[in-house]
Order: sequence, then structure tokens, then C-alpha cells
Amino acid sequence: MSSILNFGINFSDKKWYEVVRDIFIFFITYCIAGWIYEELIFAIEDNIIVNRGAMFGPWLPIYGFGGIIIVMLFYRTKDKKINIGKLNIRPLVLGIETFVLSTLIELVSTYIISFTGGDFKTLWDYSNDFMNFEGRIALIPDIKFGFLAVFTIYLLQPMLIKFTNSDKNIVNIVTIIVFVLFVVDLISRIWLGSNFAG
Repeated sequence: MSSILNFGINFSDKKWYEVVRDIFIFFITYCIAGWIYEELIFAIEDNIIVNRGAMFGPWLPIYGFGGIIIVMLFYRTKDKKINIGKLNIRPLVLGIETFVLSTLIELVSTYIISFTGGDFKTLWDYSNDFMNFEGRIALIPDIKFGFLAVFTIYLLQPMLIKFTNSDKNIVNIVTIIVFVLFVVDLISRIWLGSNFAG
């Protein structure tokens, strides 16, 4: 299983519920990191503070799923050196790979949203961005996703690995608290509706 779920942890040494717990920790951390990223982008570029998530809490599940996919695909290759002279350009190559992947995912997502009767422009619209395609994708936002992926693989994931391998009681307590808050928030959307304000 570790070869499929390569997050930098040997899952064969863990019980099934510890594997689920660790993957949830990764997922929710990527959700929170994505929420922080979105908040900072809007605060810096548009001078507004608005909860970008459909949920009340500080998490964006799309980043959680995206982070899981990116780390599963690319974490195993982060230490494979690609040298130009003495300079290791693997992080740059990884940024380009994740840029291409995130661009394709974002583009396909817009068509899926449109096909199912939705309007992707209620979630994002790059029509005014440099080198955009029908407002669906644009160069600069997708380059930012590439940098975010490199940050996740080289900095965030190693910190998460260290956390999941630390004191089990603390890890379990934190996981249970965050899981309960996330599930309550998710279920409450059924009767409260989306929190997203635009």
C-alpha cells in the first residue's frame, strides 16, 4: 500500500486506523493551507477579506483533494536530482509538472461544472487575467499553483510527516477535534447552504 499511497510514510508499520488518520491530517492541512492561500491572494490583490470557502471553517476541500493527488504523484520524485552543472533543478521541474497538471485539472473542472449545469465563473473567472483561455485558466494563477505544490512537497509534507510520527495521543486528540469540527461544518451546509459570498 505504501507504493500507492506514497506520502513519505511507511504505512506498513501502522494500523489501518492510523493510515486513515494520517491521510485525513494531510487532507485537512491542505484544505486549510488552500484557504489561507486564497485569503491572502484576495487580501493582497483585491484588498478585500472574504471567506472564499463554501463552508464556515477555514478549509477548502478542493485544495485537500488537490494536495492529496499532487503529493501522491510527485512526493516520491522530489529527491531525484536533475542537475545542470552543480545546480539541482528538480524543484523547478516539479513546479512545471504540477503547473501543467493543475492547469489541466482546472480546465477539465470548468467543463464538468458547465456540463452539469453550473457556472464555473461563480467560483473563479480569469477573464481579466493575462494569457487566459475563456476565463477558465490563466498563466499567472496556474504558475502560483505550481509554486504552492512545490511548497507543499518540500516544506509542508515533511512537517506533516514529523507531526504524524510524534506523540500518538496528541495526534489522535488533534485529529478527533478537527474531524468533528469539519464534519459538523460539512453537515450543517445541508440546511445552512453555502457560506461562499463571492
